[in-house]
Amino acid sequence: MKALHRVLPAVAIAALMLIASVGQSETLILKRADGSTITTFPLSTSHPLCTVTSAGDIEVWPQSDNACTGGTPPTAPTFPTPLNITPAVIAVGGTVTATWASAGATSCSNAGTILPNGASVGNWSASLPPTSSGLVMTLGTVGSYTFVIACTNATGTTTSQKLVTVNDGGACSGVVPIGGLTRQTSFNNTTALQLNTELGNGPVTATDYLVIFGNGSTTFPSRSGGGTLPVMPGKFIALQFNTGTLNSANYGVGPPNPNRFGNFGYSTAGANNGDPLVAISLCPGDFSNTLNPAGLCRIQAGEGATPIWGVNSTDPLLCQLAENTVYYLNVAYVNFANPTASTCANPDQGTANPGSCHWFMSPR
Repeated sequence: MKALHRVLPAVAIAALMLIASVGQSETLILKRADGSTITTFPLSTSHPLCTVTSAGDIEVWPQSDNACTGGTPPTAPTFPTPLNITPAVIAVGGTVTATWASAGATSCSNAGTILPNGASVGNWSASLPPTSSGLVMTLGTVGSYTFVIACTNATGTTTSQKLVTVNDGGACSGVVPIGGLTRQTSFNNTTALQLNTELGNGPVTATDYLVIFGNGSTTFPSRSGGGTLPVMPGKFIALQFNTGTLNSANYGVGPPNPNRFGNFGYSTAGANNGDPLVAISLCPGDFSNTLNPAGLCRIQAGEGATPIWGVNSTDPLLCQLAENTVYYLNVAYVNFANPTASTCANPDQGTANPGSCHWFMSPR
């Protein structure tokens, strides 16, 4: 008998003997050291699970006691029903319900879950059942929660994840912009503004992300778009967008990958230099960074700085967004630490938007 190519699962006995008969119909017999038979497997030259190769090697897929009589090679667990948590956006202190169903798993666990600083979720324990028809969880900290469940068997591990955003009550009317800033809802466009040619000359609404950066697209993030925002002194611009069904598994730089993401690559345009304050939030004018207490949803930097975002991503080094959720891209030329101080170092001296600093951005 040639080498046993793949062994069966371990059996808690002192010793085993492997015997293969010789002839047209070969058999793999597992026996204890005392000679008693544990089980017998018929072998063939055609069956995909237990075969005799042309070299005479015996190949056995360790699936079950009757693995050699039918079935398919073992695979990692699957999720016939992926992890789903509803609602996707709630007020702090509210509850969400998680459902999922895995197949072929021997165990499941909470693995890779990302919680806001200081947050804990009691019901989302280290050990989780392979199937849940409704796990209720209370979320008591503002921020983004990325829940990840990992199910495992002898072949491998498969994960499923879902992101939930917890806000401070959703009352955007209660948000007070820093430094006494007020919202700027339009600017005067000229075709000379970088990548604003398609907007024509004259007043342009500055409340919708896709108007400025959509470049004819109807969905966020419109990675082919780009444009310039002239931000007036004492003002902020808040561009509304909806993430829709976008997620970081099918959007990003390079091949689809759950840890890829997009970013708002921007720089100052022309001779208008400044240090913009940029934040992604659930409310217009909200620079407080409540989405992520670690500071990942707000940035203040000069030319070349990039706010980085992800949708349903497990990457902890980015601003976490949820699918089918409305957000605002907020831009102002002030210092967050000293919000009454303007950071528009070289304001526009032209006639279209005098005193403004130009923020040029292109989504990637």
